[in-house]
Amino acid sequence: MDPVFHWTLRLGLALVLGTSGLFKLRNLEGFRRSLANYRLLPPSLEGTAALLVPVLELGVAILILSPVYPLGITLFLLLIALFSGAILWGLRQGGGFSCGCLGDVEEPLSPWLLLRNALLALLGALAYLGSEPRSLGFLDALSVLMGGLFFLLAYLTASLFLANWGRMEEVRR
Repeated sequence: MDPVFHWTLRLGLALVLGTSGLFKLRNLEGFRRSLANYRLLPPSLEGTAALLVPVLELGVAILILSPVYPLGITLFLLLIALFSGAILWGLRQGGGFSCGCLGDVEEPLSPWLLLRNALLALLGALAYLGSEPRSLGFLDALSVLMGGLFFLLAYLTASLFLANWGRMEEVRR
């Protein structure tokens, strides 16, 4: 794989995960409430988990950009599987609450979140392929930066679209 595409994938995944972690850290109590809605943990562990999850997300984001990126990608895929399992569990329990994916952004549980996570997992798996050896020039680095930012903005746009889908349905009626 071309190193520009490879680095763009890695940067995009790291930005998505890092942004998600920062949003959660910004409002730990709100994220703790989101975790509580899933009813997967005893209440005594919710506060610890609310801190641990975003710290893990930030750590994995750093690993994805480091020389040990295969470990970072592996942990990313494990986190995506864990988050998808929680979303599926929440949907099977009737949903009706925010997923907590972006902290205090009210993004209701829906099957679309599972599709989004599957796409992220596919892109993560592609990052495992590595890249062919060649040095990156200035324009390559600029392309990686712009591609990574586009990746993040596409993720945030999809998340905000899903967060507002119910409101758009109400407006249409």
